[in-house]
Amino acid sequence: MAWRILAEPISPSQGNHTVHPLRYPTETLATGPSLGNSVCFARTTPTADLDHLWMSWSGRWYFGGTTISITADGLPLRPLWTEHRAESVCCLYEDAGLQIRMSVRLPYRHAPAVALRLIVRCAAQAASEVRVEIRGTFGARPSPWHRRQPSPEDVARSFAPVDITPNCLTVRADCGDLLRVSARTGELAWLAPDSWRWTGTLHMAGKQREERALLLEVLHGDDTRSDQLRISRASRLRLSGMDETIARAVQWAVINSERVAHRFRAGYGFTNDPPGTLLVTRDMAWFVFGADWYMPAFCRRMLDAVVQQGLYPSGKVAEYLDMRCQPAAREDYGLNIADPTPLFLLAVRHHAACTGDTAWLSRTYPSVRLAAAYLQSQTVDGLVMCRSTEDTPGRGQCGWRNVLQGLRISGSVTELQALSASALRAAAEMAAACRDVDFARGCTRAADLAAEALESRLFSPQ
Repeated sequence: MAWRILAEPISPSQGNHTVHPLRYPTETLATGPSLGNSVCFARTTPTADLDHLWMSWSGRWYFGGTTISITADGLPLRPLWTEHRAESVCCLYEDAGLQIRMSVRLPYRHAPAVALRLIVRCAAQAASEVRVEIRGTFGARPSPWHRRQPSPEDVARSFAPVDITPNCLTVRADCGDLLRVSARTGELAWLAPDSWRWTGTLHMAGKQREERALLLEVLHGDDTRSDQLRISRASRLRLSGMDETIARAVQWAVINSERVAHRFRAGYGFTNDPPGTLLVTRDMAWFVFGADWYMPAFCRRMLDAVVQQGLYPSGKVAEYLDMRCQPAAREDYGLNIADPTPLFLLAVRHHAACTGDTAWLSRTYPSVRLAAAYLQSQTVDGLVMCRSTEDTPGRGQCGWRNVLQGLRISGSVTELQALSASALRAAAEMAAACRDVDFARGCTRAADLAAEALESRLFSPQ
């Protein structure tokens, strides 16, 4: 059956947009899922323990880990199931009429501040006394659960208590950030040098429900204000005529992409290896091709960041931007040309076509023209030529295979040639839309030559 994706606003009652949780036996999981929004990224373990909260604005790591222990009438409970939800991960404990859910919750669409909640929900059919203890650290720790590790600077960071009460702990990091753990019930304790403990008791009288919650916050420091961090997502996906399994996969893909849509010091972007501050321009383009349909406002801001900071004076587009810096630091891996330049042109064209915003295209067009002219300048007899004299990881390969070591991918690369032919056609379309007629004709001729060279000199019938 044919399927369509329509970028249009939908109400909660429309479409098949409801995201059902993914449920797994806890003991079968090697690690927990990650949660994220525009200001931070949180990692978890299979048992819904927190494994760091990372700040996109500063690149700092906090709250190195929590450990949770739950007892019912003095007997320890073991987690049975772990559920992955859009804004949380939940671990389920069950025992003789007693059900306890331990959740880590981080909203991913609208993030007014850096605030993560640890929530304990208990439902009992009979009288029971449930005791919960959660221990955590304000600082970072080496992680046994995830590949990416906090920096040595973050692990060595020191903290000093600012305000200590039974329901609220506030500490100041040596970099100036304020961190706070608070709870309305239970008791919080400061454990020097950088740890905390919360204990709470739920007296279940039978056939009742109780809830306890902790709030973990990074209050200020280098982070921008909340009104600067909101990303408007005016449209949502409506999926029609699609297999239910595929529709579910699309929904989770949307959620995961929104989790890594960050606001960095140098602007908006996403990282292909979260958490991190590197915006890889080729991946930015591929991201835009998909995300234009459901988060065009974020794609606009990310493209604007690349337009403003990702182009060299020649028109070449950088391989990646380090968004921790203001302005972003650029790297080109010593290549004269690679796929970021044509992919940038294709991403701008895609966004302009999806949004229909000709005013934005007009503002962006000078960068489009510069990049397209540079791409043509790196062409010899219709073939785009990449030059490199290095073979270290990243610096010797033209294209996405830049993790390879000991070899060099350069010269006339089929992948780059195909992208360039398409990008030059896109540039011609944008030039015509902006009434740059002569340049549009030149791009069309260059695109025809590139396509002809691809077919005649790089295509093998074998």
